[in-house]
Amino acid sequence: MKFNRKYSTAIVLTLKSTKIIKAIKVLKLLKFAKPLITMISIAISVFAYSVAYSISLAITIVALMFVHELGHVIAINRVGFKAGRMVFIPFVGAMISAPKGMDRRQEAIIGIGGPWLGSL
Repeated sequence: MKFNRKYSTAIVLTLKSTKIIKAIKVLKLLKFAKPLITMISIAISVFAYSVAYSISLAITIVALMFVHELGHVIAINRVGFKAGRMVFIPFVGAMISAPKGMDRRQEAIIGIGGPWLGSL
């Protein structure tokens, strides 16, 4: 797979964003850190994707990932746990920190939550 110049520039910008990572660690101490970290990671992802592709495609990709992860959040809440923060990682995907102590059935429900909401 051959990288074009825009794609490699976006990857370098994303990997060299140590100041942003430090700012996120400071924001963890604040009360509103959970939604703010999510919004910052969304903005970083949209920026990185828009450097490699068009802005409309970048927004579409991040919106689809958001809907998918929101399905996991809804499933986590339905099983009786509290969902962690949602973090978007450019050119990798997104993730939600899941609670520990779940059985296989609960993990299966949470796992299918994202694709289920995305297919709706």
